[in-house]
Amino acid sequence: MDDDAPIMFPIPVLPHPAEEEVGGGGGGGVVAQHHEDQTHQEPQQHEFHHEASVPTDEAAALLDDPVVPHLPSVPQDYHDDGGAPAAEMAAPLKRDAEQDVATLNHEEAKRQKTSVAALIPIPTINTNKKDRREFTAAEKLRILNLLDPSRQPSSDEPATATDGIVIPQQPTLTNKQIREKFGVSKSSLHRWRQQKHRLQIMVQSEGLGSRKRDTRDPLEKVKSGLQKFYNENMEKSPDERLIITTPVVQAMACKIRDDLLAEYEAAVADAAAAAAIDLNDGQQQQEQTPEPNLNSEELTALRGFKVTKSWAGRVASHMGWLSQSRKKSSNPQQQPGDQVVVEEQVAPVVHDEATAAVSALGNTAPDDIIATNTEENDAAAEKAKLNTLAFLSKTHPDYSATNPKAKKSRKEFTAVEKLAIIAEMDAEQTPNPLLMAEICEKYSTSKSSVFRWKQQYRAGTLTQMINEEGRGSFKRDVNDKLGKVKMRLKNFIEDNRAQPPETRASLSSGVLQGKAQQFRDELLAQHDLDPSKSNLKDDEVDVLRKFKASKGWARKAASRYGWTEIEDPSYGVEAALRSEQAVLRREAAAAIAAASVAAAEVSVDALMGHPDVSVPPLAQHAAANEDVVIMQHPVEHQQEQQEHEAAVNEAMHSMMEGDLGTEEQYQV
Repeated sequence: MDDDAPIMFPIPVLPHPAEEEVGGGGGGGVVAQHHEDQTHQEPQQHEFHHEASVPTDEAAALLDDPVVPHLPSVPQDYHDDGGAPAAEMAAPLKRDAEQDVATLNHEEAKRQKTSVAALIPIPTINTNKKDRREFTAAEKLRILNLLDPSRQPSSDEPATATDGIVIPQQPTLTNKQIREKFGVSKSSLHRWRQQKHRLQIMVQSEGLGSRKRDTRDPLEKVKSGLQKFYNENMEKSPDERLIITTPVVQAMACKIRDDLLAEYEAAVADAAAAAAIDLNDGQQQQEQTPEPNLNSEELTALRGFKVTKSWAGRVASHMGWLSQSRKKSSNPQQQPGDQVVVEEQVAPVVHDEATAAVSALGNTAPDDIIATNTEENDAAAEKAKLNTLAFLSKTHPDYSATNPKAKKSRKEFTAVEKLAIIAEMDAEQTPNPLLMAEICEKYSTSKSSVFRWKQQYRAGTLTQMINEEGRGSFKRDVNDKLGKVKMRLKNFIEDNRAQPPETRASLSSGVLQGKAQQFRDELLAQHDLDPSKSNLKDDEVDVLRKFKASKGWARKAASRYGWTEIEDPSYGVEAALRSEQAVLRREAAAAIAAASVAAAEVSVDALMGHPDVSVPPLAQHAAANEDVVIMQHPVEHQQEQQEHEAAVNEAMHSMMEGDLGTEEQYQV
């Protein structure tokens, strides 16, 4: 074998039922012979082709093309690693060949200085995309029946043909055989298996065997009820209609869902009651008992259906149920005679024959007709608002007739409580930190609230509210319009605390009141001097001008912010002298207490050996069994205990006075 000779690798022959019947010299034998003799003979130009295989139409076209005389043919059933058939493998070769020919013609035309033809653009085609057909529900079910191991073929079962696909009667096939035979992917076959029960219902019960996709919505009954509600609302008079908004759709969807579930439960209860009757009466009753209005899929969907506001808005917008807002004319120079009919505030509410009449009259409509129609529309819109609020107050839990959006019944936490809850989730502060779900369940709050508290904690807002602003009992971080006055008061008190006792100012509610008035006047003076450079907002300026800074406000502010020195005579020079005397008194009291503790630490044996202390006889007898003696002699036991305690107290008093007795008295 020459060194320059190309190395030929054997190409595997994939089994195919058509290879045994196709003539042409036995392609498999040629490949086998080449594999055995490739070391003894020179390789031919086309020895690595399967000439016995039947080429596809595209491959045959390539072979007959004079521009590409030596393109290799591809077996019909040969697949590359990605599973691409022969047609997909041959198509890029043909495009490359056409591009090469066009390039040659282009260059030849340039040399001959003739008209230059445009080059063939290279198409951008995703060759990995497979061209697969879609199957109907009946076809999917028949294909799945071929995979059923319990299916036994019958001799009298004829072959079936549906929409161009013929499924003859044959034994059970494997997954691989099904995929190769019908060109189905693994994912599609797996999805059909999961939907087999639904496919059976579509074919056998609903007559939807020719459908390729299951477009049935398990919430169809809810949407049908909403459509009926919308149509009935449109048929009402303008004074009785509702404004179709997202909360209205949400409340009505909840009502329809609850009604459907209640009807289902009632039907199930009736069926159970009918089954418990006598056999004969039960058969007759069973015919009269209606079946449940929901199947298993609809029942599962409705039980887990949470009618959120986003779902209601999305469905209402898609169906065109939402009422349009009124658009006012943006041209102030428009004359009444030229007024056009704008969109009504609520199209189904204020639309009536008068509006249509004005629209028909157009520019020729008199001013009095337009004014009358506008007043009627406004009155109808106001009535529609009241009707909508009354409807929501009865059906929507978050709405009431007086307040369009009522406060949710969820507990609010103070800044201190929020900080404590966050600490329970911190591993550095708690040995066994709780998870987010556990915190929400423990305190009946939401994840968004806990997440917002964490953000406030990282930003230092909660800590500042508790430690610096004295708002630990506040549940919300509201914008305090007197915050600048309080901050200056806080700085003044802290500076006063830092002063030595002899120069420290004596604070009281009157002093605090005067300082608050002084800071108020300074802030307003700076604002009035140059409002453009002032950091006060308009609402803060209004509040400061009305702020009187009374003594009651000063006392409340001192109590809230922890300024306990207010009204406390512990400031000034006299307060310093009083504080020194208090220190001396505290030191003397501490010395007396230490001496008392040292005297009390006398030996128990010495105490029991004192001449005035003796162990009661009943107590000596009850040393072994105290409970029995107490039960037999309760009065005597109580009297002896009292005498014993009195003797111990007297002995303690004598020891404190120094009379500890003689040495013989301590001997036992």
